Amino acid sequence: MTRVPLRFQLTRTECGAACLAMVLSRYGRDTSVPECRALLGTGRDGVSVSAIAAAAEKAGLAVGIERSDRLPAGPLTGPAIAYLARHHFVVVVRADDRTVSLVDPGVGRQRLPRADFDDQYGGVLLRLSPTDRLQRRRTRWRDAPMVRYLRQFASVPGGRRLIALTVLFAAGLQALGLGIPLLTKLVVDTLVPAHRTDLLPAVGLGIVAVGVAYGGLTLARGLALLGLRALGDRELTHGFVKHLFRLPIGFFLDRGRGDLLMRLSSVSTTRETLSQQLLTMIVDGFLLIGYLVAVVLLSPLYLLPLVPLAVAQALVLAATYRRLRVLAQRELTARSEEQSYLVETLEAVIPLKANGVEERAVAHWRRLFDRYQRAMVRRGRGTAVLGAAQRAVGTLGPLALLWFGAGMVLSGRLSLGAMLAANAVALSILSPLETFAGVGQLYHAVRAQVERLFDVLDTPAEQSGTVRLPAGEPTRITVRGLGFRYHDSQPPILTDVGFDLPAGGKLGVVGRTGSGKSTLGLLLLGLLRPTDGEVRHDGVTVAELDVPDLRSHCGAVLQELTLFNGSIRDNLVLSRPDATDAEVIDAARAAGLHDDVLALPMGYDTLVGEGGTALSAGQRQRIALARALVHRPGCWCWTRPPATWIRRPNARSTPRWRGWR
Repeated sequence: MTRVPLRFQLTRTECGAACLAMVLSRYGRDTSVPECRALLGTGRDGVSVSAIAAAAEKAGLAVGIERSDRLPAGPLTGPAIAYLARHHFVVVVRADDRTVSLVDPGVGRQRLPRADFDDQYGGVLLRLSPTDRLQRRRTRWRDAPMVRYLRQFASVPGGRRLIALTVLFAAGLQALGLGIPLLTKLVVDTLVPAHRTDLLPAVGLGIVAVGVAYGGLTLARGLALLGLRALGDRELTHGFVKHLFRLPIGFFLDRGRGDLLMRLSSVSTTRETLSQQLLTMIVDGFLLIGYLVAVVLLSPLYLLPLVPLAVAQALVLAATYRRLRVLAQRELTARSEEQSYLVETLEAVIPLKANGVEERAVAHWRRLFDRYQRAMVRRGRGTAVLGAAQRAVGTLGPLALLWFGAGMVLSGRLSLGAMLAANAVALSILSPLETFAGVGQLYHAVRAQVERLFDVLDTPAEQSGTVRLPAGEPTRITVRGLGFRYHDSQPPILTDVGFDLPAGGKLGVVGRTGSGKSTLGLLLLGLLRPTDGEVRHDGVTVAELDVPDLRSHCGAVLQELTLFNGSIRDNLVLSRPDATDAEVIDAARAAGLHDDVLALPMGYDTLVGEGGTALSAGQRQRIALARALVHRPGCWCWTRPPATWIRRPNARSTPRWRGWR
């Protein structure tokens, strides 16, 4: 039976998408997790069994759903998708009366005792089989994430020139390294037996020249690599961040901030590996051919010990490849979850302390950290085993070559100088093979990071039209038959909403928590797109509008009141850096903020702290309101008005901004 390809989930809620991707790939339709995510519409709440079944049938699989308290008795030849009681999906590959072999998209391949699996079983099994409707396909090698990243890395403007220079300098270093064995042969076989002392000064000058050339080429290669790293960091990181901020809001709802920060930092890690290790491996690969030719010219019989040693190194690497890949992915997943939770708790440290639950938060973080540590140790053990095996072969190599060469010299088949030269060249062949193995270890970690990078880069940017609204003019809003849900399998958040709001008019929406008030605001701003119906601004649908222009046209005060570390003035002019002091003060007065600011020792230069922690909740809300007023919006979207302003519409600052335009 064909092995089920391993697909890891990239977020906490897409285990179902990863399982479906594995089953489709097993039956010949090579599928990635992002493809299945789009097919399933995986959102912030995950997916249901019925949604997976519907998506599988749509993709060309026959689906049979079995419900029971335990995994059905008897052998199971799979693959089948099983639902676990902890709201998790796995692929069952094979099962008998004693063990269950499965693939967990969170941790990889596992084999569990049948009783242990039955304790976790959630009672639902999806048996999947191919039909004639299944379109089989294979991913081209050039479309693999690593190959795509390499092409992107090489296509950075100016990058190819630096890569060529790096390869050229590295080739020069290797060529000098090849000259040393030949010089050794010359000295041992020619100068010493003939007592040519007159040639020693020339040989000494040659040695000095080789040393100077080696140092110069090493410096040149280092500078070329430095330029390549700086160029790659600038272009690739800028491109990643630029694309990240163009993504729709739904992307950020499904992913933790810590996870995204890790993906951003992995751009530099991946570039570091590519610019140093991979380029070195490419150069060494080309030079292996030259070294092999040199060995054949010096002594073809040296291939007898050399080939088995090279094969032994290759077998060691091949034997550990799959295992190290799985361990690297597990470590990365555990690290991502730990970092996401840590970022979340640091941002919520005040509520945690206010409720006296900081110890519970630390305990939960400790569990996540311990899980990451265990994953790191397991991968470290695998790497240590691989390193030990490579070191054993690497130690055996020189000794075996020395033993073989000594036999050649004693039998009269080779001179001492030729043996020393052949030994040195043969060792130059084994050394790059060790480099390949080292790069292979890094490749596992880099591949996992690249897959997570392309989860971001392959997500389509937010679509936007071209129509722009008149700057500073009040906007007429028309809503017809508006409906919204995060996915077809989930209940609607809004259904058949409709209203007409004339320019300059006001509309209050009242409802229980979770009724969709904030969602309606996000739809009006174009942050979410309607499932049904339409939203029009001045008669133009949101799909036709230039969305960034629409949002800059509106004044939005959302539930998430976020202030940035800096002064009050910095936060007020966020949307209009060119605003004058008079405009800032007018907006602050209209928001009822100006008197509070004047009471502060540093006035508008007062630092708000990270997230506005140096201010009260009311002050943060008034800063958010004043920030929206500074650029004189054409319409308002306010999803969190203060309760006092709702109960007393004429209180404090309301009259000051009622006619604000």
